[in-house]
Amino acid sequence: MKRREFIRTTVGLGLVAQWAAQGAQAVAGEAKNEKKQVVPYIPFKPINCFTSDRGGKRGVITVQLGLDVTDPKMIDMVNLYVPRLRDAYSTKLETYALTLTKDSVIDMDYLTKQLQLATDQTLKKTGARVLLGSVIAN
Repeated sequence: MKRREFIRTTVGLGLVAQWAAQGAQAVAGEAKNEKKQVVPYIPFKPINCFTSDRGGKRGVITVQLGLDVTDPKMIDMVNLYVPRLRDAYSTKLETYALTLTKDSVIDMDYLTKQLQLATDQTLKKTGARVLLGSVIAN
């Protein structure tokens, strides 16, 4: 009797293992069929830059921005290039901030064009659009 119970238990466990393997394959197949959800907006941390005036007064410009990217391959590339993009944005912003005086009004169109130029030069591609969130000057 013991032998029959052993065979019955072994076969039963084999079937359970087979069903579990089929279930795992089905779940893996469903995961492969699902598309990755792509987020087309990539936000950046605010970029700060000092301004100076002839009188020795200093100020700060803070720019919040993000990139609008629709191509999934380009999104992966932008995520890799975030440090370089931040450096390029800081350089453009510092250059612009040196031209400001205490009575200057910030030209948003010019600033957007300069940041877009920095984006295209850093990525060596077009397709990522700069979106300014806010620009604050103290």
